[in-house]
Amino acid sequence: MMGTKVIIQLAASVLISGLSFLTLALSARLFGPEIFGQVAYLTGILGLAFAFTDLGLSRAHVHLTAVRGRPEIATFLSLKLPLLLMAAMAVLVVFRRQELPSALAILIIVEIFSRLADSLLISFEGKEQAWPQNLLKIGAKSLRLVAVLFLGWKMTDSLGYSLTFMAEAAVLFSGSVILGRNWFRYRPSRELIQKYIRYSLPFAVIIPLSYIQDSGLTLLLQHYQGAVILGIYTAGFGLFGFLKTLSSSLMIFFFPRISRLFQENNLEKIQIYSDMAVKILLWILVPLVVLLMILSRWLVPAILGTDFIAAVPIFQIYLLGILILAVFTPYDHVMFATNNQGNLVKVNIFTTVFGLGLAWWLIPVLGGKGAAWVSVISWLIGGCWQFLILKQKIGIKFLRNWRLSKVEVKYLYGLIYSFSQAVFRPGRKKIS
Repeated sequence: MMGTKVIIQLAASVLISGLSFLTLALSARLFGPEIFGQVAYLTGILGLAFAFTDLGLSRAHVHLTAVRGRPEIATFLSLKLPLLLMAAMAVLVVFRRQELPSALAILIIVEIFSRLADSLLISFEGKEQAWPQNLLKIGAKSLRLVAVLFLGWKMTDSLGYSLTFMAEAAVLFSGSVILGRNWFRYRPSRELIQKYIRYSLPFAVIIPLSYIQDSGLTLLLQHYQGAVILGIYTAGFGLFGFLKTLSSSLMIFFFPRISRLFQENNLEKIQIYSDMAVKILLWILVPLVVLLMILSRWLVPAILGTDFIAAVPIFQIYLLGILILAVFTPYDHVMFATNNQGNLVKVNIFTTVFGLGLAWWLIPVLGGKGAAWVSVISWLIGGCWQFLILKQKIGIKFLRNWRLSKVEVKYLYGLIYSFSQAVFRPGRKKIS
């Protein structure tokens, strides 16, 4: 059932976030803001190089898996793998006249392994399966935590920190190959390749633009403020990432379900699911954000260490951003699931150009706080604009009723109760 899958996904996401939380806290104390900044800078370079390796293929894969009921891994990888290899070659060509930093070489492998693993694991998302990919991610996060403890003691430089990501990526890649081994027997199909390209074509602009903006903020921070400020920003954004993961986990089965409802032309059911998703996200996240806003001035340095005290306002700004994402993310999924993604190209071009222009003005003055404000303002503009387009295209309304219905109250109560049983009573044999 949908509710049980969401509960499983939420429980797994919180466990994964807990491991990531411990990893971030230990990494901050063992490696410090400068190493964080150095690795973030290298990751920003790779973000630009690998920005064009997806081009919407992942979205197309989830959509077609949900519609067809079977992942076409061979077809997907026949399109994805050449793009990854070309991106890696582009980085090597750029650095051909100078010695390739060891940490960058490791991070190139991490990018390839991670993106290939994601390519396989999103097949479970399309099939609305919760356990396989989450168990693998828990194992990978656990190994990275061990790697941080070991390398933070033995090798406290950018290479050591990069190797912690390598440990996680290697487990994800090898595990995803094992989990998806039965899907490789299907050969690439010319008809399916055309469907992948046709569906993903609008994303060929949308997705690279998002990577360009994120990497652009990183590179501008490095240029104007240096590695230490970039490291502090990276840690503050990392704390926000746990909340973003929580909200995303509630949406992970939303996209394939909406894809099927659109195939059935059931717009009323799409409206009901959208309303419920927004309300549940807000009822969960608003109290949490208020609490974290109050405690953040004490909480952030307690987690990351006093060297990261400047990450407090960055984290607070991103807390406002999570509420914007909670409101607009469900409609974002509806836009893609109803094949209206082509209308987003102009939105993403504008928000990227606007965001980088605003960053060029704010980052030299405000540093990491400026980068955070750029992200939040861009999310607000993009979210409002996308919803207006969606309303025009399919007639969807914005949250027809803010109050929870009796059914939604029962669903939310069941979600919280069952989640608490799953997390705090590990002896239970099943989640009800």
